[in-house]
Amino acid sequence: MDGETTYKYYNEMMWPKRFAKCISVDQAIELLKGDADTVNC
Repeated sequence: MDGETTYKYYNEMMWPKRFAKCISVDQAIELLKGDADTVNC
């Protein structure tokens, strides 16, 4: 595959929604407390 095809393959087909979402430490603490309604993820 050429570079453009490889880029599109991984970015549009392989990786979407496969990795963790980055959140702040404060958001993580709120999630651990079970207060997910106050966290904007």
